[in-house]
Amino acid sequence: MTEYGQYFVDSPSEIAYYLNLLIRKGKLLSVYIDGGARYFLTALLGLDEARGLLLLDPASDEALNIQAKAAGKLTLTASLNRVKMQFRLPPPVEDKHLDRRALAAPLPDRLLRLQRREYFRLQPPVAAPLRCRIELTDAAGENRLVEWGVADISAGGVSLIVPMTEQAACRPDTLLENCRLEIPDDGVVLINLRVRKVVELSTEHGLNQLRVGCKFVNVPASRLAVVERYITRIERQRTAKFSGLAD
Repeated sequence: MTEYGQYFVDSPSEIAYYLNLLIRKGKLLSVYIDGGARYFLTALLGLDEARGLLLLDPASDEALNIQAKAAGKLTLTASLNRVKMQFRLPPPVEDKHLDRRALAAPLPDRLLRLQRREYFRLQPPVAAPLRCRIELTDAAGENRLVEWGVADISAGGVSLIVPMTEQAACRPDTLLENCRLEIPDDGVVLINLRVRKVVELSTEHGLNQLRVGCKFVNVPASRLAVVERYITRIERQRTAKFSGLAD
């Protein structure tokens, strides 16, 4: 998993946040034993943070439980809001959760959230656009506030529509800190953005603009959850509209 280093979460509080989210959503996880030749489905039953344990539902096939407890490692994967989650555990031991049988293993020390380009990117509704307010510092050291439109948004970042006059502020690898992403019905989310790609565009009116692709940097899990909730909400609204379930 080393090739995905930038997608790892290693903060204990953020790891606990995502594990609890999987529990609340009732998500099923695939548990791969050692190299993955054998696997079973499970659900997370709970987090025992006092003991530092993650509690899992045992496999229905007892032979798989025996193999899991004798394994070198387990790899667990799930999908949440179109984002792949993956983490590893050492072999579990027998335990109980609310008087029912459970398998217990130490909480993972890192968790992979795969937010690559192929994951869903949403174009905000024209009637309710997303805006991003950013404080820039000019050559004289003066601060000024700019507001740029959001062309699309994903679990991993945003594309911004920027005037050509701001080209110097959007060079690749530039870090834009404490940006205020204004999400309708969800308020303002403070995020850090790293510029990854800049493309010059021409509008139908002949106006040149920049499309600036940025990725989220060091954004707490709770704020990313707001972004993911927004994406899911808009996607559901569009699906309902196209299927005739909404006006």
